[in-house]
Amino acid sequence: MPVPMNILSAVTRPGSVIFTENRESVQALTRGTESLIASPHPSGTVWHLPTALPTNGPRVLVTATGHGIVYGEHGRRILYVDPGGTPLHECAWSTQTQGPPTLIHARFYLDWGQWVGLKPEGLVNEASFDISRKPGWQKLTPRDLQTMAAQALHVTPEEIAFFYDDKSLTLDSQGRVTIRHRKDAFYILEDGTFSRPRFMACMGAMHWGQIDFLPVVELFQSLLAGTGSATFELIRGLYDDQTAGGPPRLLRYRGIPTYPSPQAFQLNWLSINGGGAINASSTNYQLGLSVGQSVAGFATSSSYQMGIGFWYGAASGAPACGAAKGDLNGVGGLSPADAILMLNCAFLLNGAGTVGGDCNLCYTDMNCVGGLTPADVIIEMNYVFLAIAPPC
Repeated sequence: MPVPMNILSAVTRPGSVIFTENRESVQALTRGTESLIASPHPSGTVWHLPTALPTNGPRVLVTATGHGIVYGEHGRRILYVDPGGTPLHECAWSTQTQGPPTLIHARFYLDWGQWVGLKPEGLVNEASFDISRKPGWQKLTPRDLQTMAAQALHVTPEEIAFFYDDKSLTLDSQGRVTIRHRKDAFYILEDGTFSRPRFMACMGAMHWGQIDFLPVVELFQSLLAGTGSATFELIRGLYDDQTAGGPPRLLRYRGIPTYPSPQAFQLNWLSINGGGAINASSTNYQLGLSVGQSVAGFATSSSYQMGIGFWYGAASGAPACGAAKGDLNGVGGLSPADAILMLNCAFLLNGAGTVGGDCNLCYTDMNCVGGLTPADVIIEMNYVFLAIAPPC
């Protein structure tokens, strides 16, 4: 029984497989098409080389739904296609002499024709702080640093250790603490390749070789339509590959700050009086309302125009601030990542990673003076690490 033609043509079609890391495996499959052996698989049928087992080496799995999954020499999926032969995602893995393969980059095909790229740890924010004046700092261990961060962020030390390993929180001999916050970055791929990637959004750095949590996407309002579902399709596919033949692993959303956070969704109760304004807000939503307005519009004569109604003159569809004050990455809480982004905004004029990518004053102007200054950085640091609220 041959490999279904729609799957085979998708593998060999120009533009379906572009990563150089995948070419050798694809060539091995296409050269031996006539000799591939079909074997039963819990999800469908797998075609593999006669010299390899159904679970090893380059192979093609066609599921019961007609989807095709191509695996490379290393055993990891490199291509996923729909029943019609349209590529849905491609992954490139590095093989090392020690340890399992690691994901180098991936790309997703959105159902409206656009490719989106993903680079693990494509965005690394770094900040340093001098604690040499703190008595006994020389005795601090990485575990102590994690405990201090946990206290500042009101989470458990275990949660800090999950996202910040010993290389992410370091203390040098001069008493300087360096924090490195790693994120997986999303890019718009104009021509389907990484030749001209444009940064779009980011999310918590995943453990792609062993999926063990669900990430929180930051700057989600910047995502192209369909990116989220395409990303989770990859996560689900890799999770199924990794748990095949074994017990499932419980996955939950995780992030710093703890997700989901009340600030992201809560709209506090309020009293409504006559008039109109933006009366209720959370990190992600704002509610504008008016009461008692019987008519809105304007009346004119040959010389004058009179506006009528509480909302007359308001900019139609004017965008609300994309984040709460100090929450530069818009995830619904404060973290060291926000402090790093504030430093980048204030001193490097670099808004990469912030909501809208422009260091908007609605969330960076911590002292409400109408501009971004070093004073805002200090207020942000106090807010993040000492829980001292901003003055306005």
